[in-house]
Parts: sequence; C-alpha cells; structure tokens
Amino acid sequence: MGRQLLILPNGGQGARPGFIFFGVLADEGRRGFEPEASVVLEFREKRDRMGTSPNNTPLLLLVLDACRFDYLGQGDLPWVEERLDEGFYAEKVKPSFGFCEIAELLTGVETRENGFFCQMGPAEPGETSFLLKVLAGVTAPIEGRMGEWGRELCRSVLRRVARRMDHREIYEIPAGLLGRFRATEGALDYQAPFAFGRESLFDLARAKGLEWDASAFVAFNRVAGSDRDRADRLCEIAQRAEGAPALTLGYFGDLDRVGHIYGPGSPGLRAQLKKTARLVEEVGEAFLRRGGSVLLVGDHGMLKVDEHLDLLELLGDLGRKTRIFVDSTLCRFWFEDKATQEGVEPRIREVLWPAPGFFLEEGLAREMGVPDGKDRGDLAFAANPGVVFYPDYFNRKKVLGMHGYSPEIPGQKGFCLGLGPAFAKRRVPEIRLVDVPKIAAQALGAGQVGDGVAETWVSPLYSEAAVLGEEGG
Repeated sequence: MGRQLLILPNGGQGARPGFIFFGVLADEGRRGFEPEASVVLEFREKRDRMGTSPNNTPLLLLVLDACRFDYLGQGDLPWVEERLDEGFYAEKVKPSFGFCEIAELLTGVETRENGFFCQMGPAEPGETSFLLKVLAGVTAPIEGRMGEWGRELCRSVLRRVARRMDHREIYEIPAGLLGRFRATEGALDYQAPFAFGRESLFDLARAKGLEWDASAFVAFNRVAGSDRDRADRLCEIAQRAEGAPALTLGYFGDLDRVGHIYGPGSPGLRAQLKKTARLVEEVGEAFLRRGGSVLLVGDHGMLKVDEHLDLLELLGDLGRKTRIFVDSTLCRFWFEDKATQEGVEPRIREVLWPAPGFFLEEGLAREMGVPDGKDRGDLAFAANPGVVFYPDYFNRKKVLGMHGYSPEIPGQKGFCLGLGPAFAKRRVPEIRLVDVPKIAAQALGAGQVGDGVAETWVSPLYSEAAVLGEEGG
C-alpha cells in the first residue's frame, strides 16, 4: 500500500467514518472507498444550512485556467510576482495527461486512478436523452446545408436541449454523432455527495460542517458570466457582513480562452495577463484584508501551435462500425466488433504512421497515466507537442495555443501560490495538480501549510519514472 495523507476532522478529534482519507497518492491497489449508507445519508443536509467553523480563517481557492508557470516573472502579473516570497509558492504545478483537471483539483486523485481522462466518452444505450437524440437525428442531414445562420440556429437549439436534459455541452460534435457520445466530468454536479465516486474537497467541507460558496466556480463544465462578473462576485463574498464562508472557489478562464486564440507569448495574451492581474489583485486583497487566505492555482500551461493536421480528411470514411472522436490533441477509435477492428485498425495505422503524433500503445498509455476503460478507446493517436488536429469536435476555428500534451513538457505546467495566515513561507520546485486540494484541505483545518508540508505529497524529488509509473496518484 502506498502513502496516504490523513485529514482528521475537528482538529484531529473524533474522526468520522469514511472521511479519514482525503485523496490517495501512491496506492495502486486502492480504487476509492464505498461509504456506508448511514454515512452517505448523514451528509444529505442542504448546503445553505451549514455553518462556518470559528476555528477556520476563510480560504479562497482561485483557479487561473491555463496560467503557465513562466507567465510569472515578465511583469504582467505584478501583484502575484511581488508576493512569491510571502507564502507557499510551488514554482510549477504538473497536471495529469488528459483533459479533466476539475476531477484532479477536487479529488486529489490522478487521472490514472479517478478514471476521468477526456471530456467526452462513448455513450451506452440510454445515456443520451430521447429528445436530444430525436432533434440530433432531424438536424443531422440539414445542418451542413443551411448556411452559417441556419447552422447556428440548429446548434443553438441542440445546445439548449443538451444542457437542460443531459447536463452536457455539444461543442462542435456533428449532430449525427451526438447520440453516440456522452459527457464525463462535465456531466457531474461537482458539489453533490461523492459526485466523482470518491471523496472530494466539497465532501471534506461537508463532513467538517464547513460552509462553502462555489457560485463563481465551474458547474457542469460551464461558468456564469465573465471573469469580471466572477471577480465582482468573489469580492461580494469576501465583504459579507457575517464574514466569508470557510471555503470559496473561484475561476478565471480568460487566460485559457485568449491563449487558445493567440498562443502563449503573443501580444494578445500579454494584454489579457494584465487584465487578469487586476482582477486577481482586487479579489486577493478583498480576502487578505479581512484576515482570509488565498490559494492561486494555474492548473496547466499552454503551448504554441505550429501545425494543424486534418485527420478526418486523412482517414476518410472508416465505415459505420468504427466510432471516432477527434479532440484537439487526441483521436480515439472504437470498433463495433473484433472483425471490424482487424479490418480497419491496420488501415488507420498505415495512414497515420507518418503523421506528427504517436499511438498510445498499452505500455506507453500506462506510463502516461491513461486510465483503463472504454473512454480511452480501442485505439488512440496523440499529437506531438505543437500539433493540433483540426477540424476537431471542440474548436470552431483554428487555434494558435493548445494544451493536452505530455505533462512532462515544462510549457504544460502551471503554478501555485498560497497567501495569508494559512500559509507559511516556503518555496518548492514542483507539485502535482492533485496536491492542491490536499493543500487546501490542510489549510481548512490542519494548521499552516508550508513549513509542515509532507514530502510524501510534494513531488520535486520524485524521479520522472516514479511520477509516471508506480508512484502515481
């Protein structure tokens, strides 16, 4: 059995069943725990009835989507840069390989074990609502022949139905394929008890009787309003007369959005960094002035795109018995039966062999932390760094910045900075994204984070092989 971080509720006294462990670090044999029915029922109280523990200073966990570690140091984020030596600073944050950072950020468990790899997976019968399937079937033959205005009208109707009935986005998935794929991480109510099939940061707060506010965070893979709107909301929370809740979660997404459009290092991105910097300062000061603590997290990085590759054109028609999903940096294939796979897979391999990418063979997939299961595909082809598959099922236009490559690449890494009374002064070279909720959990009730950080979950001394293999989260 591998190492585990213990979080004992109520200051270490009277630990409640099912909440002794928060996250798993290096336990290859553990696949989460099944709470007793009585424990689950105990936590079905309404969220707005929870009180804030008087022993906790308010904590803001603020995610800066795609804020690369080396965006710091260029003068574009002055408020953050001036405070790097005032708290707990991890120079780099390493995500897992894949596209489901929310699951990592909230559970403290890596992709290899939590099972959340891509935003979309193959749908089983009954997993797509009847209304969405009917509307998708009606619009599929005509959406490509209606012109830009007509196509957008069709997509708007499908989008509304998908959000209301299936709690999912349709992105740029062709209408005819919507019934064949389901949302994964994005279909979950993150705040629900054991939403990820294991304990989350919300479950920890619930178990300790702590109030939280996630109204400025992501929900069902969507956010409400602009970064400016969410910054205003976070400032309102900090300034409540009764005090901020024990835990507040916030999300700024413009660095990711603009990074995709213009690419890292571009004038457009640097202009956005300055805008984001002002929002971070406003929100950070609002919490710190009132005695709270702030944990800033760049959850991953971004690479400049050098090449766009049209895989769909290269592959041609693979037949109805082969299902294909094209992410921006990953193409997955599912075959209806063994005979289809034996007939089609050699053709795929022959066509893609000279392309700028690589097949995720069994051993390599395991090393890179790709979870077992149907979502990974019967066959998968990943893009080389700087290459994007386009057209794909997510982006309407060509992008100049992208993530989703190997997390060993420095440009794929973010950063973490903890400020305020919960964080002692300490600088470490690198942690993993799954370490962040453990840091937040400790800040919520186990004393200062920084000087007491356990080397069992801070990773600068891990060898590359250990991170990829047997020491995975």
